[in-house]
Amino acid sequence: MNHRVEPANSRFATGETSVQHSTNGSAFQLGIVRPAKDDCVIRYRCDGCQHDLQRDGSNHFIVRIEAFAAAGTLEFTEKDLQRDHRSEMETIIRDLACTSPDEIEDQVYRSFRYDLCPECHRVFLKNPLARVIEERRRS
Repeated sequence: MNHRVEPANSRFATGETSVQHSTNGSAFQLGIVRPAKDDCVIRYRCDGCQHDLQRDGSNHFIVRIEAFAAAGTLEFTEKDLQRDHRSEMETIIRDLACTSPDEIEDQVYRSFRYDLCPECHRVFLKNPLARVIEERRRS
């Protein structure tokens, strides 16, 4: 038993897809699958106030934030190079095995993306660390 999905071509110029079924080499058409008008629409909402945003980006801003561990200076001495690091690596691996992947990632790198309406974007630009400051005051 074979199934075949035929992609849109000149026969189906409107984005339709023909689904065919075959048993013992004799094919017959099961039907035409037509995508609904809004099936492929991505809907954007402001991550600050939940208002709908235009698909073309004309009324919203994208804010990307990256947080990563600052790298200190790497200096190796001859003593460091001669030391056996196997037990240290085993300890690190053992500790990592008991730690969630999200927690590990948070210690090294994390990125965020927010879609904001113009009003929420203005508020964000006035004080990008507002949420951090608010959290610190509560604790």
